[in-house]
Amino acid sequence: MPRAPDPRLEKNLIEAALRLLDEEGLESVTMRSVAARAGTTTPTLYERFADRKALLAAVVEKAEAELIAAVQSAGTVRAFATAYIRFASQHSRRFDLTVDTFQARLASSQPTPVFDLLREVIALETRMHGRSLEDMALAIISLLIGTTRGMIAARLDHRRAGDLRRACLSALRLLLNEFRDN
Repeated sequence: MPRAPDPRLEKNLIEAALRLLDEEGLESVTMRSVAARAGTTTPTLYERFADRKALLAAVVEKAEAELIAAVQSAGTVRAFATAYIRFASQHSRRFDLTVDTFQARLASSQPTPVFDLLREVIALETRMHGRSLEDMALAIISLLIGTTRGMIAARLDHRRAGDLRRACLSALRLLLNEFRDN
């Protein structure tokens, strides 16, 4: 009698891929290494994911869900920015993967869940809409991505990373004030 499929297997495979990504980088996330890390076989992995691209899409989805969970309770743009920077700088390799995905999605008008949430927070706080809201959201996400990249690069210099974070939050305040005045 054949074994029943393990309903947790897909989750375990995605978690194994995330651990490999966090520990060793994107190039280490191969079908063989993920299967080994999850304690299964490569053919079993291929039963769940057609190829590495499909596996990475699931990894991005999981990483985005975790980022959304980290920022979704933010009631203000500043709280969103603070939570975003904290989470992203703690998960630098996930951050790189999700930013690359975000940029590709933005360029091709595909869904951008984290950006959409940021836009909602901005709209609630500022009552902006239309082009002003879109411009503000693009400015803020660009600021957050750039700041986080700088903080990750400066990780060995905690003072400099703190300077970048502080400058980002100051610039955020200025942006919000400028857009509110126009």
